[in-house]
Amino acid sequence: MLSLFLHKNYAEYVKFIHPKILELFGGKDKMMSTLQTSMRQMKEQGFEIENVTVGTIKSIIVIPGELQSVVPQIVELKTADAKIISNGYLIGISNDYGKTWHFIDTGGKKLKQVQEIFPTLDSRLVIPTRQQPLVYKN
Repeated sequence: MLSLFLHKNYAEYVKFIHPKILELFGGKDKMMSTLQTSMRQMKEQGFEIENVTVGTIKSIIVIPGELQSVVPQIVELKTADAKIISNGYLIGISNDYGKTWHFIDTGGKKLKQVQEIFPTLDSRLVIPTRQQPLVYKN
């Protein structure tokens, strides 16, 4: 999924986005258009995503018919004069016991806030508090 994003293959990347998120965006095409516009605007402002990696997954919660997990995500941005490392969290959901996964970007929100849109998220999920990005000047 992250490789698809980094290589700007948004048509394949959106297949990993949770269907409800796609619905909220107005469908896959609208989501792809939004991603393209956002990435272009970032580049125009002097920011470029250099790398995205996944951290260590602490646990997978099993509920009837579904697996859920919090997935740490590390995003490395570069600018003309700095490198910025930002930590965030995704929630992964599998309805086929791990064969395929769909993801929700928590956007720094607490679990209760995410549960307003996704009420079936298990309360045992732990979304760590988002830390301030690290900035390394060139």
